[in-house]
Amino acid sequence: YVVICLMCIVFNGLLCWLIWKTPEEHKSTDYFILNLAISDLLVGIFCIPFTLINHIYTENQLGDVMCKMTPFIQGTAVGSSVFTLAAVAVDRRRVGGIHQAQLVVHFTGRQVAVTVGTIWVASTATMLPQALSLIHKCAVILIMLLMKFCCIHLFSLCVEDWPLIQLYTLLLFVICYLVPLLVTGGLYITICIHLWYKRPPGEDDAARQKTQKMKQVIKMLITIVAMFALSWLPLYACWILEDFGRLAFGERVIMMSYVNPIAHLLAFSNSCVNPVVFVYFRPQLRREGCQAL
Repeated sequence: YVVICLMCIVFNGLLCWLIWKTPEEHKSTDYFILNLAISDLLVGIFCIPFTLINHIYTENQLGDVMCKMTPFIQGTAVGSSVFTLAAVAVDRRRVGGIHQAQLVVHFTGRQVAVTVGTIWVASTATMLPQALSLIHKCAVILIMLLMKFCCIHLFSLCVEDWPLIQLYTLLLFVICYLVPLLVTGGLYITICIHLWYKRPPGEDDAARQKTQKMKQVIKMLITIVAMFALSWLPLYACWILEDFGRLAFGERVIMMSYVNPIAHLLAFSNSCVNPVVFVYFRPQLRREGCQAL
């Protein structure tokens, strides 16, 4: 957890600084990537440390405010990430679906700003019900020793307390995972068909070079989307199983003590590998980084 937290903060911080440092070199996709890096940076600063504390200690150590804020910030950042990936797919569809490679119709600066603002508003609105339903609750546990009453232990817990928890979990999975990934996947399939199989004959060298650059960008974005899908699927599966699986007490203990920490770790690791993938597929960005440093 500590290693991933440090990598997440350092890598995404450097990526944000690099894109901000050289604004004249970047197009709309890069600014969506900047928003993605900011979301991942929030995960590294606010979510990973507090999630680690919750996994180490049986009881809630963070109080009522952090009980509400930690899942809210985490959910908002993750929602922003997946909505940003969908926005990037729409942007690239506008470019990759055009036969004339020299005609580029990226989002304008105003469209990017409006889209990013809409992404954060939608993410916040989606996660607000969870923040309102989370409460800091005390639970009394009777400890038995050799079938006789031994003592009482008071646990401090952070739990969702409302009747719509199952419906909300299902909606989160659909809104923040399933639908965006299906839409994004469908758009990238159409882009790949246009770029790889429907290019017009007789393209000049300049058009072919631009097509090759677009192919490289699409490969990078598909890699990022695939890694997001694989990284977050286990955690969503845990949440659905906890709410719908009717687990016995012992099974819930195993889920909370062993499965959830690993699923969280895998999900959070996605936030530190995105900058690596982005820089790996963009040699120009590496050169800009070396020059800026």
